Amino acid sequence: MVSLFRNKSFSSIFFLIALALLVHVHFFYSDVHVITSKDGLLSYLLAQYAKPLPSVFVWMIYILFLLLQAIRLNLFLNEYKLFQEGGYTVAMTYILFSGFVVQWSSVTSAFLSNSLTILILILVGKLYNNHSAKTLIFNIGLISGITILAYHPTVVILLVILFALLVLRPFRLAEILILLLGALTPFYILAAILFLVDQWAMFFQFLPHFSIKLFQLPYNAWLIAALILASILLVSGFFSWVPVNNRMLIQIRKSWSVVYVMFFVLIALPFIFQATGLESLILLTVPASAITANIFQYPKRLFYPNFLFLLALILIIHTNLVLIKN
Repeated sequence: MVSLFRNKSFSSIFFLIALALLVHVHFFYSDVHVITSKDGLLSYLLAQYAKPLPSVFVWMIYILFLLLQAIRLNLFLNEYKLFQEGGYTVAMTYILFSGFVVQWSSVTSAFLSNSLTILILILVGKLYNNHSAKTLIFNIGLISGITILAYHPTVVILLVILFALLVLRPFRLAEILILLLGALTPFYILAAILFLVDQWAMFFQFLPHFSIKLFQLPYNAWLIAALILASILLVSGFFSWVPVNNRMLIQIRKSWSVVYVMFFVLIALPFIFQATGLESLILLTVPASAITANIFQYPKRLFYPNFLFLLALILIIHTNLVLIKN
């Protein structure tokens, strides 16, 4: 199965569509859940416009966003040579991860904000050796601010961007200030609008609220299995990446370091935002898919990658059964 996604042929797109429908086959038997909470503008938009929609339109939105996110992330990583061999294993992995956890099969603010997170990652990839980067840095900050407004927990992405600035470019305080100015601009515009319409008190509802907590996973054997399998996939991807990384250019190594930092920063989300739960961790699938795809892309013998793929499908089948019963 993995071999179907290891080349750059156009047929791989059709296999990705088929995989997305297979991973989320529960959509044909049960309604799609729209989960909202007070964690940004997206939650208000979902409550206002997505929840009233017929289920068929909601699942079409989910599949469309899932495929666009997976393919766009894949194309970016191939374009910037983070993989020596082109293919669609990143998109395949992203789609597989989306079926690991029940909450990830719902339309949520976290799921939709992955589109903006991928866009930020793409723009960050252009920073290296860019001689006139001030406009680009401001745009990165601006999109980051919009992303934070849309889904508050994504504020941690600023840490990733600051790391990328320090790693991909020589240190310049002016560029950091431009980044922060861009990130604050959407909040300034929102504050101005609310002030003009005499709704200034609402402004504080659109600010991220931190709340350190001890995140506890609900005791569920299949959820633990999903966590173990995801860990195995990540570790396998890492060890497949190490020998290849040693032969990569310094620019590509630095880009990979940004991906790894993004993973470790995003994993802290459920611990620092009171309202977030497992649904927020779908943001992790962006860097996790890039890391894991190495185990599917590089090994010449496909027994182990196909075995992992089969284990993932077994887990996904259980997730589908749970969603159909609910």
